Amino acid sequence: MTLQPLSRATLPILTGVLFALLPPPAGADTPEENVAVITLKNAAGVEKGEAEVITDRLRTELFNTGRVNVMEREQMKDILREQGFQQSGACTDEACLVEMGRMLGVARLVTGSIGKLGSMVLLNLRVVDVETARIVKAVSKDIEGGIEGVVVHLSTVARALVSAEDEGSEAPEEPEPVREEAARDTVEEEEHDAVSTGEEEEQENGNRFGLGLAFVTFPGEATHYRQPEGQDDHEDRIDEQEPFRGGRITIAIPLGSFLALKVQPGFTGGWSEQYDTLPDTYGTADYKLLRLEKEIYIFGVDVGADFVWRRHPLRVNTGVLLGTKVCVMPWYTEEAWYTSGMETDSYSTEGVEPGGGVTFGIHGGAEYLLGSHLGFGLDLLLQYAYFPFSGVTLDEGQSYYDMAIQLPAAGLMFSVMVYF
Repeated sequence: MTLQPLSRATLPILTGVLFALLPPPAGADTPEENVAVITLKNAAGVEKGEAEVITDRLRTELFNTGRVNVMEREQMKDILREQGFQQSGACTDEACLVEMGRMLGVARLVTGSIGKLGSMVLLNLRVVDVETARIVKAVSKDIEGGIEGVVVHLSTVARALVSAEDEGSEAPEEPEPVREEAARDTVEEEEHDAVSTGEEEEQENGNRFGLGLAFVTFPGEATHYRQPEGQDDHEDRIDEQEPFRGGRITIAIPLGSFLALKVQPGFTGGWSEQYDTLPDTYGTADYKLLRLEKEIYIFGVDVGADFVWRRHPLRVNTGVLLGTKVCVMPWYTEEAWYTSGMETDSYSTEGVEPGGGVTFGIHGGAEYLLGSHLGFGLDLLLQYAYFPFSGVTLDEGQSYYDMAIQLPAAGLMFSVMVYF
């Protein structure tokens, strides 16, 4: 048989086949695993769009290491849609990640989060083995500055994610039990340290159960009413009075992320005094001086629903209040008759009258959180509070008057809260 010389067209083809059959040079980096990168969870201070951009750049940097094959985002979406993969919220637990990885046909998944704490960006990443559902690598990076500063560090982060535990030596297929347990402990510790600050900030901002004390004052003047027997109510003149002040115990019960039930048992008290110069109806003196002193104590419970919005360290709230009150009014009257400027006779009476009523109003204010558990707040109260009382006797016990009081519409509440 006579050998025919190779043609010019056949020689390049044969050379390519022989080159493909040759083993790669020692130490050459060849892609060995298929990897999918899950879009990073955007934590506090980072927008969803920013997290997606950082995730895309991380895919590029992982591919540039030459150690892994990286699945494109759109390809991932198409496969998951075809497989009917559905999940609510972020896919972060191991079971969900393993299910997703198996559908995508990859060996490992890269997942994590990115958030801000003050001026620092916290990048926390981990690599999950789809077959064993274990975290095989965890990398955290704290970066000073804005979100744009993360980009320059992604190349280093990508190399850390794909690097072998012992560079230059073949890693065993099944790690020793002791080393596996130690690696798991290290990963858990790194994850705890990396996200602890974010969890604390989320807890500080959360709507939580709280207990506190509040000081309430109504700086305006109360309106007093007196109703003589058989006559209509009319406003009573007051010569001197003290603002109503009191205290409340505040119990805040969360009803979700933005709603809270507020229960406030408390006490409010005030004092007033008035003088009247009247003609002597008996004709035995020039005139009569009447002094009426009243102390009013109000006990009750306010219940309300608050809308709460938090942005650490501030808490803004507004809501409605409905209260039921029981009142006690100790009173004292003194009547004195004068002739030619000299006191000729006097008469005094005293008693305690019950009262009560229902109050309703609205409030709004802000609170400053000092640390994780202590808050100092200031609220403006707008309310309607009208309390009728039983009668007071005057004119030597001959005249009988019903009394009523209406508290000022506006008040202030200073509070100190402890949250759990």
